Amino acid sequence: MSARTVGSSSQCAAIGTGDGEDGWGTGGSIDSITIKNCSVSADSGAGSKASWACAVGSSQKATVKRITIEDSTYTGGAIGAGYGGDMESIEISNSTVKATAKPHETNDPHAPAAGIGPGERGSIDSIVIDRSTVEASGTGGGPGIGAPGRVHLDATLTDGSGEVKSIAITDSTVT
Repeated sequence: MSARTVGSSSQCAAIGTGDGEDGWGTGGSIDSITIKNCSVSADSGAGSKASWACAVGSSQKATVKRITIEDSTYTGGAIGAGYGGDMESIEISNSTVKATAKPHETNDPHAPAAGIGPGERGSIDSIVIDRSTVEASGTGGGPGIGAPGRVHLDATLTDGSGEVKSIAITDSTVT
């Protein structure tokens, strides 16, 4: 399966939910996204705000509670919640995953994004990786796996910190 968000200012996930017609509204909500026994390629598209959305999950101010990837192969954009999105869990088991956060196409090259996890100002209870091979890359100082924080260029203010309560990795290869 291949999925891609289209449109020059789209802030929707390729698989998941977006954040309103104008890109600044109240986001949608999804209880659960499950990818099982599949081969998936997904991309959040291109445009000035597209990188604020995950390829699988949600865009800014939108919510997806759980993402489960099981017995599958995934290649594409970030997995999780976009800017300001909160989650309960991401669980990856017996799968091969390559998740790469897209750089923000804004005037701020330091805007962080995680490859797997919540977006800037977002949170997640747990990220679990079991019996899998995972390659995850963040951008703008964001982690491959986890939640991004943000430090202003003048280094006197910080904001935008995300929160991850726990990360568990067992019997896996993670880079």
